[in-house]
Amino acid sequence: MLLWNHDELATSQRQARLQRAWAAVALVLFAATWRLWTPQELFPQVPLLAPIRNVPAWFDWLGAVGIVVGLLLSLAFGARRFLGRAGLWVFAGSAAAMFVFDQHRLQPWAYQFVLIAVVLSSRDGLRSFCLLRWLAIAIYFWSALGKFDHTFLHGVGQQFLAVITNWFGLTIDVVPPPARLFLACVFPTGELIVAVTLGFQPTRRFGFVGAVFLHVMLIAVLGPWGLNHQLGVLVWNVFFLVQAWFLFGPTIQTPLTSSNQQTVSRAVARIRGWGTAETLIAMAIMLPALEPWGYWDHWMSWGLYSTRAERVEVQIHPLAVFRLPVELRAFVREPKSSDDWHVLEIDRWSLSTLRAPVYPQARFQLGVAEAVGIQNDLGGLIQAIHWGPSNRWSGARTRTVHRGVGAIQQASDDSWLNGRPRIGRTTNHGDWRFRAK
Repeated sequence: MLLWNHDELATSQRQARLQRAWAAVALVLFAATWRLWTPQELFPQVPLLAPIRNVPAWFDWLGAVGIVVGLLLSLAFGARRFLGRAGLWVFAGSAAAMFVFDQHRLQPWAYQFVLIAVVLSSRDGLRSFCLLRWLAIAIYFWSALGKFDHTFLHGVGQQFLAVITNWFGLTIDVVPPPARLFLACVFPTGELIVAVTLGFQPTRRFGFVGAVFLHVMLIAVLGPWGLNHQLGVLVWNVFFLVQAWFLFGPTIQTPLTSSNQQTVSRAVARIRGWGTAETLIAMAIMLPALEPWGYWDHWMSWGLYSTRAERVEVQIHPLAVFRLPVELRAFVREPKSSDDWHVLEIDRWSLSTLRAPVYPQARFQLGVAEAVGIQNDLGGLIQAIHWGPSNRWSGARTRTVHRGVGAIQQASDDSWLNGRPRIGRTTNHGDWRFRAK
C-alpha cells in the first residue's frame, strides 16, 4: 500500500505548487478546446439528463465563466488561502454542470481535473496526496488493462510501433506479424508495470522513472514528429509528467524530532474519516470495472487510446447528401459505389470544429445523428449503424441498424442516460441548427 514517510512534512508546500501547475495546465487545455465549453452551434450538444435539453444558452456562459474564474483564483492563491480553495470549488461545480449540459465535455482530462479539484479543496497534505496517488495509479491501471485488447494491439498499437520504427529509418513491414503483435503488447505491459510499482513504497522510485519515460514517449509518438495529434493530448501528457514529480518524485528528507513527530501524528489523525473527496476517488477507482457491461462510460473508465468502445456510424442516403450544409458535406466520406450510403465522419467533424474527439458512447453519437436528421429534414434518408464494443480476443462487434430519425430516437430512448440532442436555442421549432465557423 502507499505509505507516508516523514519526508512528506513538506506536502503542504508541494500541494500549493501542484495546484498552481494544475490550474495553469487546465487553462491551456480549456483554451485549446474553448468552443466545446461555450454555447456553440458547430456540433450538436447532447445533455446527460433529458430535462436539461431545454436549458437556455446563457447557462453555458455562466459555467464557462465559472471555470475560468475558478482556475484563475486557484492559480493566483494556491491551496493555502481561502480564495484559492474557493476557486477550486467554483471550478469543480461549474465544470460538473457543464458536463450535464453536454456530455461531450466529459473529456477524460476534464473529468480527472474535476476530481483533482475536489481533493485539493477538501483535504490537506498527507490525505490529499494519498488520494491523488491512488487516482493516478488507477488511471495507469485501467488504461493499461483496456489496451490488452484485439483492437488496440492490431490498430493503435501498430500505429505507435510504426512511428517508433520510423525513427530508426525502418518500416513496420520489416517486422514479422507475430513480433509486431508482441511489441504492441509492450505498451500496455509497461503501463501496468508503472501502476504496480507506483503502488508500493519500496518500488515507487522505479515507478516514477517509468511514468516519466512513458509520457515522454507518448509525447514523442503523438507529437508533430509522430502521429500529430491535437495540442490538448500533448499538454495533458505534460501534466502527467508534472503530476508524477509532485506525487511520486524525490522529496527532501526531514529528520524526525519530537516536534515534527507530533506534527506527523496530528496530520495522520486529521486524515481519518470519509468525505466527498474519498467517495469520488473510490468511485473513479472502482466503477471502471463496470464498463465492459455498459454501466460506466469508456472515458470515465480511463479507456485511453483504446478503440474497443461502442460507436455509431452515421450514414446519409446518396439522394439526400445535397440537403446537408456545404460545411457539413466536408465531413462526408464518398462511398465505394454510387449505390452505397455516404458516411458522415462525426469524429473528424468534432476534431475539426471543437478541437476535441467525439464522445465514445453510442447514446451521444445517436443524439448527433438525430440532430443531423432533424435539422436537414432527412426522415428515412439517414441511418445510424450501432457497432457494439469489440470482443477483447477477436475484435468482433455486434451490428444494429437504426434507419430513419424515428428509429434513431427510439434507440436513444433505450439508454439509461439521455441520448437526445439539446433543443430550444436556435429555431422557432426548437431544433438544433448547424452554423459554419
